[in-house]
Amino acid sequence: MSRVCRISLTALVMLLFLGCEAPEKKAQRMFQEGKYTELIALYPDLPIADQAREKLAESLFAQGSYREILETYPNSPFALQAKNQLAQELFNQGKFAQVLAEYPHAPCASLAKESLAMNHLEDASRQKDA
Repeated sequence: MSRVCRISLTALVMLLFLGCEAPEKKAQRMFQEGKYTELIALYPDLPIADQAREKLAESLFAQGSYREILETYPNSPFALQAKNQLAQELFNQGKFAQVLAEYPHAPCASLAKESLAMNHLEDASRQKDA
């Protein structure tokens, strides 16, 4: 093999080697750059992809996109918070039965149950007086 060929081959190997970044390092760089969606698409099974999912869920929570969190990231810690927020919204609208049906374990569920009982007592009292 000629000297020019060996130098060319060595240069090519060095370029390929230097240009090939380990997936973990590339994923870490993408995470630091905030490219969460791209990171998840390229490296869905790396542990850092879970962290990227959490960042996306956190962003959706901050935007109030609670249903999207439940659909897209149902195993996220933000999913429980999203359920609680949705339950609270229903409670604030006076939809106590819906709170109990859809979110029976939400913190406001016990208050919804009490409110329903009070409503039933008030209705019974009104009917009795009429």
